[in-house]
Amino acid sequence: MKIQGIYKIINCINGKVYIGQSNNINNRFSNHKSNIKKYFNYPLYNAFRKYGIENFEFTIIEHINNVNDLDTKELYWINHYKSNNRKYGYNIRLTCKTNRGLIHSKKTRKKLSEIRNGTKHSEKTKLKIGLRHKGKVLTEEHKRKISESHKGKSSGMLGKKHTNKARVDMSLSHKGKIKSEETKRKIGLSLKGKKKR
Repeated sequence: MKIQGIYKIINCINGKVYIGQSNNINNRFSNHKSNIKKYFNYPLYNAFRKYGIENFEFTIIEHINNVNDLDTKELYWINHYKSNNRKYGYNIRLTCKTNRGLIHSKKTRKKLSEIRNGTKHSEKTKLKIGLRHKGKVLTEEHKRKISESHKGKSSGMLGKKHTNKARVDMSLSHKGKIKSEETKRKIGLSLKGKKKR
């Protein structure tokens, strides 16, 4: 059964609190627990890793019927426990507006895209991203979707096209790399039947 409302996560060792809201609290608890394995540099997850999840208590402090009341009620409980103060809790900020139902304008989407395109990850970040995906097995359906997105079928494009800068960057990143016979074989198979432009 879905429970909607405000929940509290308390550190049983030092008494610090985290306040959250959800329209499915049980599901949210599960998400918090599974997120320990991922690298999220947030006070709550850092505390989970430091003290161990077994030293935290998850409780529902208020059932809310109207989804529009969640933000107001969450703010009330954050204030009540002072959980946005690092001395008392793990909430990052006092304001608790969610992105529930948010749809970005075309202008905002364009700006976000431009920001992402110019982003360069540090070696440390690349390593963390790699570790996060290590050991993940993709289903055939997932592989098919990735393949289609690269071919541009879903967007009506004739194929994915890289900018000249992207091509140069990719070329430089592969320079000096020695490919195994298996990798060469796979590349050969993938290029079989493709016409040179």
